[in-house]
Amino acid sequence: MSTHSSKKQSQRTKGNVRPSSSRQAAQLLSESGTTTQGFIGFGTFSGEPAYVPAADLDNVGDMSLDADLRVLLRKLSKKDSITKIKALQEFNLLIKDKEEKDVKAVLPYWPRIYSKMVLDVDHRVRETVQQSMNILAMRLHRQLAPHLKKLMAYWLLSICDPYPTVATAAQQAFNSAFSAAKQAQALSFCQEAILDYTTDNLLNQKAETLSDPKLTSSEDMISKYNRILSSSLLALCKLLRALSSKPQSVCEEKITMLLESSKIWNLCKSPVNSVRSSSFLFLAAVCQVVPDIANNYLKKLSPCILLSLDDSDVVACGSVWEAVLSLVNMSEECWKHVSVPKGVWPKLRTVLAEGCHGNAAVIGPSILPLLSKFPKEFIGQPQQFYEQFFSNMKTGIGKDSVQLSPSECSAVVTALMECIHYMIKVDTDILHPVGSHLLFMDQLVPIVQASLIEEKATLSRSPLYSKLGYLLRVLAESAPPSHSDTSDSPSLAHLCWKQVTDLTLDCLNAITSDTHSELVIRTSHNTVSTRLINLVQSLIYPTKLQLRQEKSMSVNFSEVVGPQWKTSSTSPKRDYTTLNTFQKKCASELILKSYGMINKELDTTCVHLFVNFLKLYPTEEMVSLLLINTAEPQLQLQHQTATETFISSVILKWLKQMQLESSQSHLEKCGADLLSVLFVLLSSLDDNQIFNFMDDICQEFNKSCLFKILLNEILVSQRKIPALQEWLSRPTLGKKLLSLTSSVCSQALLPYSATELSEAEDNWTILTLALSSSSQSEPLLKTEYIEDILHRIHQTLRELGESKDCDKVDHSVLFVARVMSSFFQGLQDCSWLSSAEDLLLIMFLFSLDNDLKISELTRSEVRSAWVTGLQTLLKQRSLQLIESSFFARIFQEIMSVVVNKVASMQQLNRVCEEMKRFLQTACEQTDNDIIINHMSTCLTQVDIFAEHLMPPRQFQEYLMLTGQLTAIFWDLEGQPDGTVCRFPESLLYTSLFLAYMLEILQGWSLDKESDCKTLNWVQKDPQILELFYGLICSMAICQNWLETDQQVVKNAGIQKEISELNGIIMKQIEYLEKEQAEKVFDLFIQKSVEVSHWRALGLSLLLNHSSTYELTESRIGCYFEEESTERQKQIEL
Repeated sequence: MSTHSSKKQSQRTKGNVRPSSSRQAAQLLSESGTTTQGFIGFGTFSGEPAYVPAADLDNVGDMSLDADLRVLLRKLSKKDSITKIKALQEFNLLIKDKEEKDVKAVLPYWPRIYSKMVLDVDHRVRETVQQSMNILAMRLHRQLAPHLKKLMAYWLLSICDPYPTVATAAQQAFNSAFSAAKQAQALSFCQEAILDYTTDNLLNQKAETLSDPKLTSSEDMISKYNRILSSSLLALCKLLRALSSKPQSVCEEKITMLLESSKIWNLCKSPVNSVRSSSFLFLAAVCQVVPDIANNYLKKLSPCILLSLDDSDVVACGSVWEAVLSLVNMSEECWKHVSVPKGVWPKLRTVLAEGCHGNAAVIGPSILPLLSKFPKEFIGQPQQFYEQFFSNMKTGIGKDSVQLSPSECSAVVTALMECIHYMIKVDTDILHPVGSHLLFMDQLVPIVQASLIEEKATLSRSPLYSKLGYLLRVLAESAPPSHSDTSDSPSLAHLCWKQVTDLTLDCLNAITSDTHSELVIRTSHNTVSTRLINLVQSLIYPTKLQLRQEKSMSVNFSEVVGPQWKTSSTSPKRDYTTLNTFQKKCASELILKSYGMINKELDTTCVHLFVNFLKLYPTEEMVSLLLINTAEPQLQLQHQTATETFISSVILKWLKQMQLESSQSHLEKCGADLLSVLFVLLSSLDDNQIFNFMDDICQEFNKSCLFKILLNEILVSQRKIPALQEWLSRPTLGKKLLSLTSSVCSQALLPYSATELSEAEDNWTILTLALSSSSQSEPLLKTEYIEDILHRIHQTLRELGESKDCDKVDHSVLFVARVMSSFFQGLQDCSWLSSAEDLLLIMFLFSLDNDLKISELTRSEVRSAWVTGLQTLLKQRSLQLIESSFFARIFQEIMSVVVNKVASMQQLNRVCEEMKRFLQTACEQTDNDIIINHMSTCLTQVDIFAEHLMPPRQFQEYLMLTGQLTAIFWDLEGQPDGTVCRFPESLLYTSLFLAYMLEILQGWSLDKESDCKTLNWVQKDPQILELFYGLICSMAICQNWLETDQQVVKNAGIQKEISELNGIIMKQIEYLEKEQAEKVFDLFIQKSVEVSHWRALGLSLLLNHSSTYELTESRIGCYFEEESTERQKQIEL
């Protein structure tokens, strides 16, 4: 107990001014003149690198260092991570705010601190100290130069830290200190210090020497050691690449020293992935930057690198392959130091057969460069070598790691196609065309076939089809002209094209009739059809290809392999004249085959395939072939082109047949296909032929779903076929749409059946398309037709507003809202439409009408329509619209809704929200002051309550008893009868609405306080004082009524609404300035004298308000004194 007590007594407490023992020691040392190496309160240990000099402090207590900074530097010696982080954060704040001389005074001590912090086991400490480094670099810049060599090794180590945030913070600090042009120079300046430090870490340090075993757990010690090993190797890589132009002798000496040590080679076999990865990156950098040194160690480099090809770790594999490519590009002699058949080749086959172990996105781009450098003496018989090579790649494509990942599949397929391209291009002289074709048939064709018929879609979505199309096109272009299809020695292009064409024909047979094909389809026929169409499109029109730029670290093999390619996202423009013989033959066979498969029932799949194939090659020659092969050869007419005959006698015949016999879904699918190819064929005809066909089509199509597809095709094709734009101005389409509008508007007023509802949807969609705009933002139809269509829709909406059929109203209003929204969105200028304002007004009223039973979805569509319409109108003619009666009509209709239809606070809130949205939309398109002025004018024209409103007798008696009404009032106005009157809710809701409008004018909103302290509208528009007077009187009436009517007293909702009205008005009264208050009082007193009955109750309420109490007696006395004087003058006269 005594010992414990003595310890407690000996502890230093907060506020104890007695210096600590370390402080006393520092003072004694400084007084004696002894130099204190590195003394800022840091402890040292034997493992500390001797070449990092500690800062000298002659006197810790002298004035060279700011007191606040001195305290923080002491805090940084603490061992707890949290303490160090907080100290660093405080340090960061201080060096931002301190003067430059104070910050500069820290620099002698900073290398010592920094070198410890960057090695801390806690990544948060390492990240925070890099933030400190960044601030110092921004503050001091060139003044860091004297200390740079002490800092750079640790700085570069941090840039290579495996923890991303640490590395990012360190790189940011480095960028702040040095521009991009100066960074390599800075590393070169400090290269000796960097090499010394990193070499020491790699060769001499251990886990026990880099950490204090007494303070650090074994797990943290090992983790720190591995991190420093990895970062040191990466730092050497960075240094080598920075010195790539001219490495100095000291650098070469250190690299040689490292390669002489067995420890470096052992790191390549480290079980720690990050260390192993960094080791291979270091060897890659050695091969790239100092090849002379690397050549001296080929006996070690070759087996170390080449026999690690099958490293499957995701962290290390990229580094291994970079080292492989760097080595084989550096020296062809590297293959002599390994056994290719027993060592390298089996490992490469394993990588390919396993789908790159799930690392195809990393390894895939390196396969072709390695193949191009493979020793020719090993390849020997090319056919056997490539057969094994591609067979393993084909096996790898089937692995789950590839099939389940689009990126992996894309990488493997790209590598496969690049290698096939290389094989054909480089080894053409060695491989006979038949041998190349056998490889093509055995290896590539099965992959293409699997992509078509297998259930998994990964292959079909990869670049396989586009790269195959490009490869076949290159083969066709390189084929000698002498090689024809009937030649005894066909070209490789002919053999490959024939194989692929046969595959597509087999697949076509399998889709339409399984009995005629050996292919077994493992997915739906629709899916296979889509894939087949994509494949054929890629064969006939290979996607535009672009050169793929290799990364700077990769080896340049363009001299051997030629350019490598990647798929572009842009679709090529189809030019039938550029097709080669093989492409034309392939397209023709597929078109004829699919056309022959179309039966009398017009099978959807067959029609879809035929149409898509025909669109690839819709030439007059191809259409002639179709007519020759048709079952009715008499279709070829003498006075018509083949295309005209095919359109009129085949395409239109099919469409008419489907209108009579097909179901809705069949008509939509096949109709869309046939109309799409119809417009492709029309593009080859002259204008008059197009006009005649379009007139016939427009008149013949009676099915709304087909007419809808037709309009959509017209919108899409009018830019490609200029004659369509001219045809749209002709009366045929306009009259057809007017007739349709009349029909759909009449139908909207009658009950719907299920079938009629679907047809109505199609009809409204047709009107939406008809009112859409072209690509030049011009209307599709003539103005006269649009006016008639909008007028009929407007009339229908008015009649729908009176309908009692809720479902009918909801559906019809929803359709109309979508039509109008599309119409307003598409037109940049609708100012020429006189009916646009009427439609906009009625759509706005529909969004207000609480009695209109429509869904929230419909109401939202209605709101979107009128907002879009208002924006469009105001953009084009804001002043004309505002100065017209449009805004007055809007406000008048709103007041009608508030007075006659609003019966609850919920309904009022909806009206207010819509009105606020209307004003906000208007203000976004024009000047706020213009809108507010017009709103102010509208408000001044409102009479809040009718003159005939007479409160019940009980209410008037209450006013007399309270002294607010004299008995003379009954003599003047007549005594009320005993009839019970309901509380005037319309007066309350009207007053609330107008009060909200006043708030909007003042710039207030109900959900946030305004900074404005005066009521500007009082001075801006004195007429609004009349409205303010009416509001206060209304509030007084409602409050007094509440006190006398028991039914109102029991109604909590009305009480809450009266309280809300009172709050809004009281808020405005409080912001009255003295001059404004005088104007209000003058008006109220004048009204009270003029009216002399219960409508003057507002004066009493205003007089009782505390903020106006000072004005009360003097203002009223002055007024009555002036009034008495005026009357006396009149008497005297």
